[in-house]
Amino acid sequence: MHHIRFIIAFLALSLLNCKPESLENNQPSLPIKKSFFNIQYQKSTDTSLDRAERLKGARLAYKEADKGDVDSLKIKALLELTKLLNMEHKTDSALIYSRELLHVARQNNDSVIIGRAYFKLGYYNYEKFILDSSFIYHNESIKIFELLKDSLQIGRNIEILAVIHSDIGNYSVSDELAIEALKFYKNFDKPVYNATLYNCLAINAKLRQEYQEALYWYQKAIETTTSEKNKLVYLNNVANIYKKTGDYEVAIKRYESILENEKIISDPKNYSRTLDNLAYSRWLLTKDPVYIKECLKALKIRIEIDDIKGQIMSNINLSEMYFDNDIAKSREHAHNVYQLATQINHAEDRLEGLALLMRSSNTPNSYNNYAKEYIFLTDSVKRAHEKLENKFAKIYFDSEENRDENAALKTANLEKELKLSQSQQMNTIYLSLGIISIISFVLIFMLFRSRYQKEKLEEVYLTETRISKIVHDEVANDLYKTMVDLESDNSNKEILLDNLEQVYEKTRDISREFNALDLETDFSEVVKDLLYAYKNEDVNIITKGVSQVDLDNIDIPEKTLIYRVLQELMTNMKKHSQASLVILTFQMVNNKLQITYSDDGVGCEINKSNGLLNAENRINSLKGKLTLHSNINEGFKATIII
Repeated sequence: MHHIRFIIAFLALSLLNCKPESLENNQPSLPIKKSFFNIQYQKSTDTSLDRAERLKGARLAYKEADKGDVDSLKIKALLELTKLLNMEHKTDSALIYSRELLHVARQNNDSVIIGRAYFKLGYYNYEKFILDSSFIYHNESIKIFELLKDSLQIGRNIEILAVIHSDIGNYSVSDELAIEALKFYKNFDKPVYNATLYNCLAINAKLRQEYQEALYWYQKAIETTTSEKNKLVYLNNVANIYKKTGDYEVAIKRYESILENEKIISDPKNYSRTLDNLAYSRWLLTKDPVYIKECLKALKIRIEIDDIKGQIMSNINLSEMYFDNDIAKSREHAHNVYQLATQINHAEDRLEGLALLMRSSNTPNSYNNYAKEYIFLTDSVKRAHEKLENKFAKIYFDSEENRDENAALKTANLEKELKLSQSQQMNTIYLSLGIISIISFVLIFMLFRSRYQKEKLEEVYLTETRISKIVHDEVANDLYKTMVDLESDNSNKEILLDNLEQVYEKTRDISREFNALDLETDFSEVVKDLLYAYKNEDVNIITKGVSQVDLDNIDIPEKTLIYRVLQELMTNMKKHSQASLVILTFQMVNNKLQITYSDDGVGCEINKSNGLLNAENRINSLKGKLTLHSNINEGFKATIII
């Protein structure tokens, strides 16, 4: 998704010019007491203090800086103040002061701070689920940091874009953005950022119900992060996978292990999350209502720390646990889910609350009301997601002016064609007959040509098979016999033996590369086996959609082509790319099979070797298309269309 970095926002961002009254004040500035400012600013950055005390220091530091004209002090105070406001869930205030930060940075023409202000505006809008504004602000930030060639900040912005696409169910785009962000982090020692992206990839896999892949990415996040707090979150997510798949005993052991970590006691948000998950898993295993008390304890903690999302999850679990024994309490907790989700404007959780209310409703009338709202909200969410996807696409691909010009041009062409058809009806009939005749001739010609090409390709396939047999049965066996003869000699010929062994291995590899393929069996499994052969501790290979695409109905020549081209790409990756991750996506596009290959290797300047040239020739022989894209340090990508 390299085009994401060049997206141009078409919406007018009028709110960027908003600022607090302090900036509108035309009164003369007062002198700043720098010693007082420094004392308060140091308090705001002192992590040994509680956040309320730090926030108080940040407010006082900003208030002091706002008295004078020293913008550098304003910027320092605003950077810390906005961060602490968001940490205290005062996101509206964080947005107000972020706009002021942008205003001050623009006055000073400070590109770095402008880029950071855009990032903050994007991030805080995301916290409020205003995804379209968040998307636009992050793209503005990307444009600034591209000019500054700041790869780290570009990666941070792309990271949020990946999360946004995940939230609206666009998991494939989210995966691509996450992989792209990882490339930007490659030259920086930022394990926390990498772990966040691994967590995003894991969430996407979980939501696609690809649980083994989700576990892989969660484990990567756990191994990578240097934040003990984040590590506990990822460990909790791993346990959630086992709970989701019904492995309750494994999940319970994982939750218990997390609670044994002494650091979790000082983290009430993680502690209450784990306590709630543990109690709910024990209830799922035993259906014993005794575990309701533990869930209520977790809910109480979440209320005390104002963890709204956590409260929603506790109420969902409690509604489920009370359902069989106390339907009134089940309905009460379902209502709490709906109210809390409405409070933070989270549509998916509102749907969950409505589903629980329908289930626990005590009258047909209330059930019908909840059902109607559920259906309406489901449609609204779907339309909202589609609208967001379209808006994101239009930012890059379209504009109002282009649409107007295209519409006017189409109208003019239609009018011209109508006049022409009215004045030349007979000529049109004769022309149509001629075109039909030409098309028929072309179709017949293409049919015979296609048959001829397939026959030639099958001939090539049979030739390769014969070559493989000759190389293996004659050359390799003769070399191996020579090695055995030399080993029986007491003379020291280790160097010669090593050389002969290398020749043998190369010969064996040639045989393996051109071996006879069993294409009559499950071709999907043949492809998976091919790709699995290249997977090891250093290289992870992910396939998407291979089971959903019907590969078995493809003709033998096409199967051979797919196998050989994938083999060439994987061999090229193993020899040259130094990749740690390869993603292959199989899908049908316009009735054609499209295979997309992408890795995170060192990349290269596209220079087709014999192998890649052969791959392209193979594809061209069946009227397919091979597109290669790569730059130094930006990975390698290939698209195959057959």
